[in-house]
Amino acid sequence: MELVVEAASFKRSSNYHTNLQRLEEALRQSRADLVAFGEVCLTGFDYDHFDEAASFAVTAHAKLLELSKVRAFGLTVIEKRDEHFFNVFKLYDRAEVVFERTKHKLFFAGNEHLRFAQGDVSALELFEWRGWKLGVLICFEIRFADLWLELNGAELILIPAAWDASRKKTLKALSKALAIVNRAFVLTANSQPNTNNYLFLPSGARAKSCAAITQSAIEEIKNGIPYAAA
Repeated sequence: MELVVEAASFKRSSNYHTNLQRLEEALRQSRADLVAFGEVCLTGFDYDHFDEAASFAVTAHAKLLELSKVRAFGLTVIEKRDEHFFNVFKLYDRAEVVFERTKHKLFFAGNEHLRFAQGDVSALELFEWRGWKLGVLICFEIRFADLWLELNGAELILIPAAWDASRKKTLKALSKALAIVNRAFVLTANSQPNTNNYLFLPSGARAKSCAAITQSAIEEIKNGIPYAAA
């Protein structure tokens, strides 16, 4: 089954509503079936206005549901639950949230543990969407090989990230390694400026950040048949 996927980004503003407009523009311009956006792309880690950032996730939800009628997309938002803040990945499709999970591995160097509650690792699971087996690692989580094992069997792994320019080579290397080890497509979207988005094939070859992928490519790798990268 063919699926067109895209890792997308936009120049983030300090104005949350402007960011929502830019996300909408990216969705309407895309030709993909599924668009992946970077970590907290609507607000950034706005620690000085953390309650406002969490409130905006509630405000934007209705609009995001509406936009998912255009095409499916995934992103993370800051969400407040029972007085605790979580970094939550949501996959929107056809006016529904069809999958969500909270970030488990927090980035201590960025003081995330002082702001966010840790998500439950049991939420790190595969899910089926449009005939594909998907998994999600949120940003820093890609550094942990034990979490890669939890996603064994995934055909497409989404990585919403916020790695700055000084770390982009590491993110690229990890995304490629994950694709090879798990024999899966890895779609990495980075919300930080002066960085790159990636789509890696199960062979480890890099494709354009918007491209068609097929499950047969995974079977070719598993069966040891040489795979010609696009």
